[in-house]
Amino acid sequence: MKKLFFILVVLSIPLLCFAGSNTTYYSLYKPSLGETNWSAKINTNFDTIDSTLHNLSSGGSEVDPIWVSASSNYYNKTSSDARYVQNLSSFTTDNLTEGSGNLYANVTKEDDGETAYSWGNHSAAGYLTSVPANDRYDVVVFTFKPAGAGVVQNTTCSKPISYAGNITKAEIESDTSGSITVEVYKSSTAPPDQRVYSKISASAPMTLTTAYQSSDDVLTGWTKNVSAADTLQLKVTSETAGNPEERVQCKLYITRT
Repeated sequence: MKKLFFILVVLSIPLLCFAGSNTTYYSLYKPSLGETNWSAKINTNFDTIDSTLHNLSSGGSEVDPIWVSASSNYYNKTSSDARYVQNLSSFTTDNLTEGSGNLYANVTKEDDGETAYSWGNHSAAGYLTSVPANDRYDVVVFTFKPAGAGVVQNTTCSKPISYAGNITKAEIESDTSGSITVEVYKSSTAPPDQRVYSKISASAPMTLTTAYQSSDDVLTGWTKNVSAADTLQLKVTSETAGNPEERVQCKLYITRT
């Protein structure tokens, strides 16, 4: 009897020492070191793997537990196709609800875009792409407003010029209707006490004749060009006696070059 018990104990040792285990997710069998007769379980492992791969390749649902637990954080193709525009050439937002989750659903912007599109080829619309040279002008203002009796003969007003250009127009206006003549002079770069002014208004000074305002864009005989650092000086050369203008303003329009 003791011998029989001993034999049973010895025969049970491999079962106690070589028991295998299973994987957590798919319960694949893992034999222990030295274990024998586990080929059928390995075949079962292969069957499980084969079935899982076939399910994926044939469009079945994902069964990987790691993916299943994280899949809610990702878009699949169906959900992403529904959210994002697939073909811009035929895209329209007419059927979208403004304020919805779709980023294109803005009726105001859509309508504005369609209006602009209806205007046709914008490159052929003649929009201003640069400022024409003759439109880049500055207005240099000279104001005669002496205290007391008003503007009188030989009153002067000077302004420095910081750019090169051409005088294209001259205007003169007064607070009162009267007659006055203003000549225009120019001096090149020099200290104030050394400037020598030359008349550039020729025989066509800025003139008011019993009027409030006059303008001249012909400037017959004028030396029209000015250089950076030139100084322009205006001088009252005649004024109607007995009716001195209280304030006279002269403007020179200079187109930059």
